[in-house]
Amino acid sequence: MHTDSVLQRLFTGTAAFGAACLLASCGTTATTGDGSTTTADGAGDDAGLDGGDVAALATPIVDLVVDANRDGVADLANADDQAHGNEWTADFGASYLANLDDDDGDKIEDVLDTVINGSDDELDLAPINMAAWPDAPDGYVGVLQLDFPEKVRLWKNGANGWEIVAGVNNDCVPTFLSCTGQDDTCSDTTAKAGILTAAELRTGVKLAIEGRDFRRDDTWDGNIHVTMWVGQGTDVKAKAIPTKDHPDGKDTVLLHVAPWIQNGNLTPFDEVRSANYFTPFTADLTAALGPNGANVKYTQYKNGSSNGAWNDAWTQDYYQTAWTAIPMGKDAGGKTLIHGMRVVNARPWGRYTSADNKCQAKLLPITWLRANYLSKDKAVIAIYLAPDTGSSFDSHGNHDLLPPYQNGQDKFPIGRIIHGSGILPETHAFYNAQGPQSPALEVTTDWLLVGHVDEVLSYVPAKTDRGWKLLIAANNLSKQMLQKLADDGHGDALLFDGKNTYDGATNNMIPAAKSVTATLNDSDLMLWSQQAQASADGVRQQVKDATGLTDAEIIEMPFLTEEVDGGKIAWQPGTANMLVVGNTMEIPNPFGPKIGGVDVFAKDLQDRLGTALNALGTDGNGMKVNLIDDFESYHINEGEVHCGTNPEGPPQPSMLWWLIKH
Repeated sequence: MHTDSVLQRLFTGTAAFGAACLLASCGTTATTGDGSTTTADGAGDDAGLDGGDVAALATPIVDLVVDANRDGVADLANADDQAHGNEWTADFGASYLANLDDDDGDKIEDVLDTVINGSDDELDLAPINMAAWPDAPDGYVGVLQLDFPEKVRLWKNGANGWEIVAGVNNDCVPTFLSCTGQDDTCSDTTAKAGILTAAELRTGVKLAIEGRDFRRDDTWDGNIHVTMWVGQGTDVKAKAIPTKDHPDGKDTVLLHVAPWIQNGNLTPFDEVRSANYFTPFTADLTAALGPNGANVKYTQYKNGSSNGAWNDAWTQDYYQTAWTAIPMGKDAGGKTLIHGMRVVNARPWGRYTSADNKCQAKLLPITWLRANYLSKDKAVIAIYLAPDTGSSFDSHGNHDLLPPYQNGQDKFPIGRIIHGSGILPETHAFYNAQGPQSPALEVTTDWLLVGHVDEVLSYVPAKTDRGWKLLIAANNLSKQMLQKLADDGHGDALLFDGKNTYDGATNNMIPAAKSVTATLNDSDLMLWSQQAQASADGVRQQVKDATGLTDAEIIEMPFLTEEVDGGKIAWQPGTANMLVVGNTMEIPNPFGPKIGGVDVFAKDLQDRLGTALNALGTDGNGMKVNLIDDFESYHINEGEVHCGTNPEGPPQPSMLWWLIKH
């Protein structure tokens, strides 16, 4: 059991661990529902047989099935569900969800209470069906055993509705109101013994698995085994009675936890969020994301420290969007059906202090996300080991997804997680544990002031065999463009004309304009840009080596780089740091020199990205290039458009993660 999740404070102390072992044959003592003390070794002693002859016992029916054929039903009459219930392959195997959304709207994850919150919550459970034994005599019990009871809950649906039949039986209370960042505490850590009565054996019971968390690292393979046997007695000491189909008396089924699937630029997004920060920025985004652009929902949250606001305008950085889902068969047209939820991963540290909330510096993003994002089919997770840890590297601008590719034997059909330097080890372990999009690729970003991979590269759809192209920072190209302007007699043309920036000496806003000639003659800027070019070339090579990309599949994004406090940061708006939604690109407006009223840098972007020249876009005719004014907001504060936005989309039925070997 790991302690890096809001869900895993469900066990506290040695006694709780003993309770967790009750159904895992740990050999520890625990208390059953009737208050008696038992050992969790259902097949290891003869207690409960009352000295009777095993041969004289009635022969039970012991038969569990799961949704092994992935049609959404655990069908006792289905040959595939019967034959493949204890395996996990590309062809067969049941899966289950980590039930971390909030279907009843109480702003607490559904897995933190001990009720099924209506029909929507029931959909988040993975079905298990149990055959009836109509002739079960009184004095017999069914025993249900989980090998990892801390990972799941096993529910039964009987006369009293849904009840927990095995696993930890508790309610957890959120305690995020303090400055310490402490997580949930549990009011009860009693473990339920997996017992079915003789009456329940006679009728059969509908069972279901509820996942309590994702796989976190390589200490667990993501599989849960549910084992059933029947014995004579009253509790888990009832010895398994052999049957014709099960010489040891036990039937075992397997379910695999659905992974966390990270979004990337080629994901079909349906919503983009940002703070209501800097009117020119939000106005440009409103136009770019509206019906004449990306045509997605654009949601702004209130930026600030007042009630209902969140004092962090760097929307990309404090959470990462993703989703999880399980297969549910196919529709009449053969289209794959799935059920799942969106899942956002919160950054481990907060930002800012404020006059009306002295805790704001310690108040974690998980707090705000639970209050403002958590809802039906929308979940939040925290995968760090300790709150208020990490660094800028752990902001999610440093975490991204390479689009699908194959390079030799390396196949990533739904993309591969990529991140820059310095992330917390538990985050890297979590990424690698998800399977279909791992192992994560790490590239070097510690030469950057902020340290984020999105400062250097991005990806766009293209009508090519690979289906996408890489965009990467190019200081050399910017210098060449400026030099050509100077050579053509336009040395007096101004970059950033009409824009303002901070004066570091006075901390006041001053005009940012600088001529082409003055820029080229700035020896520090030219040196810093040369150094940044070498570092960006290193990142470029790392991605090429991993993916097999050719230079023809890489498009350079021209901007110069300066050095601040020993780290590199974009001096011109960093146009690689963009938002991509479908066939649209929301790019920082470069505010380059104008010749004849035309911005040379903006025209270059339009010519190379917005036309058929580089076969970009799904039709190859170019992307729709939207220039977003972030100069006097994000840019002069060491970020760009991608840093200030965060897109998301629903679970994707085209991304069949269960078919991918992992």
